[in-house]
Amino acid sequence: MFSEEETGLTEENLHLLIEAFAIHELGNIPEQYAEYLTTLAENFAMGLVTNIWAPKKSG
Repeated sequence: MFSEEETGLTEENLHLLIEAFAIHELGNIPEQYAEYLTTLAENFAMGLVTNIWAPKKSG
């Protein structure tokens, strides 16, 4: 996979980021997350990032 030196992320944080990308690919935002994003949008400019890539799970 990617090293901490390459990414600047700890192994744990890289794993969490990859899992977030994988969940994103399901095409569904859970209601509580949507509510939180709506709350954030009241105070911050929001954007959309597309074409996110994560490695396939092995095994």
